[in-house]
Formats: sequence, structure tokens, C-alpha cells
Amino acid sequence: MNPVGRNIFRDRNIRIYRTGGRKTVKQLQIRLVRSLIGRTQSQRATVQSLGLRKLNQTVTREDNPGVRGMLDKVAHMVQVTEIDA
Repeated sequence: MNPVGRNIFRDRNIRIYRTGGRKTVKQLQIRLVRSLIGRTQSQRATVQSLGLRKLNQTVTREDNPGVRGMLDKVAHMVQVTEIDA
């Protein structure tokens, strides 16, 4: 029931930042270095949601709080490198 032209994000306290020109987004290069054998089901699901399946497989993901939270959960199993895209 929002009136036309009303910013629905303002009600949810979400700030939108606009930049003029290109926006450089940091990327994270994530590599699985420890096996999933003997790990909990939630850790296995987290590694799978990051897109990792095999040992020494590398994926690139955007650096955002969601990915950072997943990496904190499985920090003992992955190697993370920040790259500028």
C-alpha cells in the first residue's frame, strides 16, 4: 500500500549510495584446502553454497557481508585472497 513515488527502502532503514562513474567491487578468491570428511552438515552446506566441491578448487565471489559470514563459519577449511576487479 505504498503511494506512487514513495521510497519503500526508506522505511526499512536501508541506505542506497550512488556513485558517479564506475564502481570498483572487491572480489574474494576462495580455495578449499581442507577435506569435508568428518565435518558437520552445516559446514558442508556452507562450503557447497560458496560453490566449492573438490579440494583445491577455486571460486571468485563478491565481497559482501553474507559471503564474509559464510567464510567465518568455515575459515579453518578455506584460503581467502582479496583481489580488485
